Amino acid sequence: MKATFLSTLVTFALAVSVQGAINDPCTAKGQPGICITTSDCSAGGGTSHVGFCPRDPAHVRCCTKKCNRDVGTCRFTNTCTVPGSYVLTGLCPGPASFRCCMPPPSWLRRAEELD
Repeated sequence: MKATFLSTLVTFALAVSVQGAINDPCTAKGQPGICITTSDCSAGGGTSHVGFCPRDPAHVRCCTKKCNRDVGTCRFTNTCTVPGSYVLTGLCPGPASFRCCMPPPSWLRRAEELD
C-alpha cells in the first residue's frame, strides 16, 4: 500500500512538472510571444507557432502578433522598456500584462539622435 501511494505521488509530481503554464512568455522567430491556446491566439488575431512552448499541451503554442498597423509588437508590459515607448490596450490576445508595445514617436527618436 505504502509503495503504491508513493509511486502514484511520484508519477503525479512528474506529470505536473512536465506541464508549462499557460501565459508563460516565449519567443518565436525573433518575436516575443505568449503560450496560450491556439483558439485564443486565433481569436485575438495572432499567429500560433509550434515548438516554442515545449512543456505545454499540443493545443498551447507560442502566439505572436504585430499590433496597431504593424508598428507595435504584442509583448509583456515589463519588457516594453525602450525609453519613450508606450503601451496600448485591447489589441493583443492573452492577459492584461500582454499588451501592444509601441516604439517611441519618430519626433522623439529624431530628438535623441541630435543629442
